[in-house]
Amino acid sequence: MGLFPGNERARMMLRMIERETHNGITIVRMNRGKVNALDLELVDAISATFDEIDGPSTSAVVLTGSGSSFSAGVDLRRLLAGGVAYIREFYGPLIRMFEKLYTFDRPVVAAVNGHAIAGGCVLVQCCDYRLMVSGTARIGVPELLVGVPFPTFVTEVMRASVNRGNLQEILYSGRTLLPEEALRVGLIDETIDSETLLEAATEAARWLGNLSPRGFSITKRTLRAETMERVRCLLPEEMEVRALWETEETLVRIQDYLDRTIVKKKSEE
Repeated sequence: MGLFPGNERARMMLRMIERETHNGITIVRMNRGKVNALDLELVDAISATFDEIDGPSTSAVVLTGSGSSFSAGVDLRRLLAGGVAYIREFYGPLIRMFEKLYTFDRPVVAAVNGHAIAGGCVLVQCCDYRLMVSGTARIGVPELLVGVPFPTFVTEVMRASVNRGNLQEILYSGRTLLPEEALRVGLIDETIDSETLLEAATEAARWLGNLSPRGFSITKRTLRAETMERVRCLLPEEMEVRALWETEETLVRIQDYLDRTIVKKKSEE
């Protein structure tokens, strides 16, 4: 059971995703709070949305966020409020959502409209083409700074998408990068002005969607087969990762990270 009754939870999920389709291109927009932080309901809503649009009427998808953020990643305050019981309920659906996007048969284009941090960055890496608004938005994976280990699926997706010489530094340091640096290291494919971001992402989706559907699907599966095989081979490590997520020690580290972040923000004001 989640923290909300079934009907209310379903209504919340519906409000968290905005969806529109034009000539076979489906735009999926996350709409949860100011930064589209990932909680159980949003994760389930994203997975359900991709299940619903998985059919011949969809030629390609554009994934974006509402407001000034793409996604700030996992809702850490919700993790703390729910404790170990909530993490146990949340972890599996989180990984399944990433896998669903990564293995989706049709092209998925990320229109990164703002910050894409931690799980938000992973969502971007699961897409086939990644455009990010130029300017001061940041992207990166600070999981180790937060105090949680990388799920093996996340590590392998990052390994497949980031330039090999930059991978270890990005994972170990937890730095978040501005768009131009993100482009250099392979976290994104293109930077673009905010005014034309969605238009450019839709055009990229249209171009990819016009390719042979079967040909694209086979090619995508082949390109990503090595990553998925590595994930399967790392099942013992994944069990260790999940066990560490589901500990009081991890909750203490998350709280410490939030406390330090709040202090830093206040000192900068």
